[in-house]
Amino acid sequence: MTVASLLKRHGYATGCVGKWHLGLGWATKDAGQKANARNIDWPKPVTHGPQSLGFDYSYAIPASLDMDPYCWLENGRVVEAATGHTPGSERRWSGGGGFWRAGAIAPSFDFYAVLPTVTAKSVEFLRRQTTDKPFFLYVALTAPHTPWMPTDEFRGKTRVDWYGDFVTEVDWAVGQIVEAVDDVGFSAIPWSSSPRTMARIGRPTRSPSSTIAPMAPGADRNPTSTRPAIASRSSAVGLVGSGPAPRALRRSA
Repeated sequence: MTVASLLKRHGYATGCVGKWHLGLGWATKDAGQKANARNIDWPKPVTHGPQSLGFDYSYAIPASLDMDPYCWLENGRVVEAATGHTPGSERRWSGGGGFWRAGAIAPSFDFYAVLPTVTAKSVEFLRRQTTDKPFFLYVALTAPHTPWMPTDEFRGKTRVDWYGDFVTEVDWAVGQIVEAVDDVGFSAIPWSSSPRTMARIGRPTRSPSSTIAPMAPGADRNPTSTRPAIASRSSAVGLVGSGPAPRALRRSA
């Protein structure tokens, strides 16, 4: 049993956005053979992944952003097949464009667009929810793990070069997701796999019943800030909300 399957059993809408990195059951053209970029049957859905572990909705990349195949999957199906090839890239401090390994890549896959896409898909999931049904959203960020890929909006916004700019964009992304909870009128409990992230993502909300803590001193989601607010390598953010839990779940808590 997973957190998602438990909550789904008790009436929650469940969503997963970001990097999966927990293994996927790729369908292969030669049954029984280990999956690789040459024998994956891209049009077929994966047999193991978010949907088999309790998530109603998912939009994710297979693993970390520096590991192939570089492609998106929505609800267990590849959005665009990874039929291309990237030679990889060296780390920023070695003169590269941000570290990622060589391997299969979808033709239109854009490393710079991954964090904005994770943010947008998370917000879209929240906006689809209604206050008469609780929800659980698991956001597995690809950042600020390598590759460091700040978009133009954040480039040069800190004194810490590429990494500082990227961390600032991560802080902005988490802020957008948490603020979307307020915008649609939910009360929610945010949690994070990184204590440093958790200390930063709370802030006063418009809902008097919200359980989100006040913003920690020094945190700043202004993209013009010169001080990055999240210092972890990578983290996952979860949101549980949209009203009181069903009675059966409250009894088992």
